[in-house]
Amino acid sequence: MGKKKYKITKDLIDPNNHVGEDKYYNIGLKALWQMNKDSGMDKIFLEENIAPVTFNSEIKFFKEIFKNEYIEVSIDIYSVPNDLKKWERIIKIYNHKNELSAQINSKGAFFNLETRKIQKPSKKIIDMFKETDYANY
Repeated sequence: MGKKKYKITKDLIDPNNHVGEDKYYNIGLKALWQMNKDSGMDKIFLEENIAPVTFNSEIKFFKEIFKNEYIEVSIDIYSVPNDLKKWERIIKIYNHKNELSAQINSKGAFFNLETRKIQKPSKKIIDMFKETDYANY
């Protein structure tokens, strides 16, 4: 499980004075892409002309998060058994008390940026994912 910590800023707050619904997605994806950058996955995706594409996401809300609170985001990505083209992702966002505030469950696949078709990632990508703390391949 990969983890990132953030401080909640004013731009994430909605008129109800808590993190806005859409901002939870932004927080989760910001953490994901930062982990991809930290691990070098973002460069490999570009080199191999492949990227993850999301088919669907569902978010469940549990606890509010407010401005200036420190939060933690955890991410786990799993390959779908018997079909390495597809993946499932769980992003959990915890409030400053380490209580689960939101969980984003997503399903998707790897997408060839040239052919615009779903494809299995290369052995290089799978091996790199195995080296991360957030992907379970």
